Amino acid sequence: MSQQVLNSTENIGIPHGISVWFQQDYTGTYKELGDLVAAGVSLTPEFVEHNSYRNGLRALRKKVLTKKNASINLTLNEPNILNLQRVLFGGTVATSVDNVTVEEGRIMTLDTDGASGLTVDFSDISETEFSSITVVGVYDLDDPTYADNLISGNKTPNSTTGVCTLGTSPLGQSGATHGPEDGEDVYVRYQIDTDTMYSTELFGATDATIEGAAKLQVRNQSGGVVQIWNFNSVQLSSNGDITFPLDSIQTLPMTMSLLERNGSFGTVYVK
Repeated sequence: MSQQVLNSTENIGIPHGISVWFQQDYTGTYKELGDLVAAGVSLTPEFVEHNSYRNGLRALRKKVLTKKNASINLTLNEPNILNLQRVLFGGTVATSVDNVTVEEGRIMTLDTDGASGLTVDFSDISETEFSSITVVGVYDLDDPTYADNLISGNKTPNSTTGVCTLGTSPLGQSGATHGPEDGEDVYVRYQIDTDTMYSTELFGATDATIEGAAKLQVRNQSGGVVQIWNFNSVQLSSNGDITFPLDSIQTLPMTMSLLERNGSFGTVYVK
């Protein structure tokens, strides 16, 4: 539809399709910031006021615009590597597979597997492949300082069943004649090798200014595009705490400050 005159119901729409696109350093393709919440465009110009007592009482005679300023507060719901890099003023995004492991520990029950000795079962870990797990330590529950590792060398679970053989009973260090036996609980420390991961160094950017062009698109997906805000220049910066809630979505707070470039802040298109 085209823009309608005032009092037309066609001008009313609920914007349920909001996206922000960013072109860093004003070159290359626009990249979407992902799923987000935009609090709206905050226009905060500054004025100087001229007051006069000409007619007896102090009265405002003129407001003179002295500063043009605007910003948008965003909450990013997708903490991917690009968003983290922008919020954390990170350095170059790189891929790495070296020394990237997840440390885990859990209390597990020892089981016996005949001649194979004592085992623990990782089959309930469904979010990872068994071949990526390496057991690096097994400890008595009354050994909170990890003083005595009850296994010799690292152990790897069976890639199909997830069962990991630790040693013969009674489980203990090499030459030991005592230790946890079948049916007893032990603390198992293990590592999970990850797939290829992306990395960016915290505060790694030599120039901590993240600047470029941006687009804010506000759409009613049932009625086409409502508004397109083309910003000639913006600067991204973190704005608030990056939390890690247990039962909620991790979010990244960000402020997009509007800057003047080539004599203009940008253009708003309305359909």
